[in-house]
Amino acid sequence: MENYLYLKEIFKGIGSLVAATLVISILFIFFFVKFKDSLSFEAKHQLKSIGVSFLFLLLLVILRMIVPWSFSETNNQLYMLLTSGLVVQLFLPVQIYLMQKVHSYLATLKSVLSLNFTVLATNILLLFFALNLDNTIIIALRHLIQTAAIAVIIYHLTAIYRIFKETNTNGTKEHFIFLTDIMIFSLISAVILVMFGSMYIGISVFKAEALKLLLLAVNLALLVKILYYSAAKSEDGELNFSRANQFDLQDLKKTNSRFEELKERLLTYFETEKPYLDSKLNIKQVSVYLYSNKTYLSRMINENFDSNFSQFVNQHRVEEAKRLFADDTKLSIQQLCDLSGFGSTATFTMAFRIFTGKTPADWCREYKIKSKNGGDKENI
Repeated sequence: MENYLYLKEIFKGIGSLVAATLVISILFIFFFVKFKDSLSFEAKHQLKSIGVSFLFLLLLVILRMIVPWSFSETNNQLYMLLTSGLVVQLFLPVQIYLMQKVHSYLATLKSVLSLNFTVLATNILLLFFALNLDNTIIIALRHLIQTAAIAVIIYHLTAIYRIFKETNTNGTKEHFIFLTDIMIFSLISAVILVMFGSMYIGISVFKAEALKLLLLAVNLALLVKILYYSAAKSEDGELNFSRANQFDLQDLKKTNSRFEELKERLLTYFETEKPYLDSKLNIKQVSVYLYSNKTYLSRMINENFDSNFSQFVNQHRVEEAKRLFADDTKLSIQQLCDLSGFGSTATFTMAFRIFTGKTPADWCREYKIKSKNGGDKENI
């Protein structure tokens, strides 16, 4: 009995460590997204998604520490069931990241919240009601959760392999980033498979808790990776606090005429020169061309177009892709991506979903059908 009390103290100690790590990570993500003005829309969305996933994971860890349930030989299957549920919650940050990057799903924060809430609700139900379930049902639920997680891993692996095979980006920075994603996903998949496999032959609490800490470490590695590459895209590499900007929002509101003049010059520049066709275009280049300040230009875009610079550029790229396909319906998705100025198919697909509500493939398919039927192609 003393051994199980000892295990319970270790369990609570590890839970406190995980909780503290998650709190620090969530706070860091919040301040980074809030004060890093140069972040792209994609990077902000990825960081917010990870922050939301960490928040729901934190809630589950705290609940598991508060809700009383004991370690004993009779409820070993219950421990493995609850551990399987926690592993699924730990798997969510990496899974959501891949769904956004590879499959272009979960393009809104609302969808990310819904997925995290569903998994958390399932874990809460298990935590509160599994004690009253028959041992056979507990084993069946554990097998169901583990089988579903393994099926998701296989699904992601096949999609990653397909994109890796089709995308010719060897030697580029994007190729290296993609390899990093594969490495992170492979590591977390290996840990999950080892843990689930060990449960069939018996796994000690110490090994299970160690593997869960390793899963958390992989999630933190993913966070560091996104932070590193998003910060590398910044010209100055420093946090840019909005209160320290040269142009205050109140001052900008007093210069509506200058805003309007800059807006007209920006639209003319984009319509005639099409700078967005350059996949490496940044706000500094545009501001220099327009004889403006990048902070001033950013504020103008925010107020006049209700978007940031990255969204403004990607919207023009999506419209360009639609025009290109209207002129030549034989163009492939990869060709549309390259010709319209997108740097990667993942960004292209995500932007297309945001501005049209469809994937590029679905939009092109519908356009072809309406073209043949003589329908209204403008409403596609």
